[in-house]
Amino acid sequence: MQVNRKDMISWLVFDIDHDHLPLPNPYIWQDENLPPPNLIVRNRNNNKAHLYYAIVPVCKSDKARAQPIQYLKAIYHAMAQRMKADPSYSGPVAKTPFHPWWQTTELHSAVYELGELADAIELEPIGFGV
Repeated sequence: MQVNRKDMISWLVFDIDHDHLPLPNPYIWQDENLPPPNLIVRNRNNNKAHLYYAIVPVCKSDKARAQPIQYLKAIYHAMAQRMKADPSYSGPVAKTPFHPWWQTTELHSAVYELGELADAIELEPIGFGV
């Protein structure tokens, strides 16, 4: 399933597969003291999962401002590192929530402001200019 429109990001999706561990941990966000995802969509057989975070949409069209996109990318990168999410996952296709093949857990329906997510992580400087 494609969760984001071509020109708008409304979901951050993290691929939790930890191939170096015996079983991936779809609850790693708890271990890392990160905000809870909206959805955990898990493979019943091997515990690999996609974690879905609903965010206030960020435009990424040709007319979009660069700074919000850079901010979004910095947040995604920092969260992915903390959760040891697959760095080569780039979407746009993700596990389809509530499809019978996957076990879906809905934790909440809130929509995160990027600042809320940024408060839980350390961001690398990304040159916003002065």
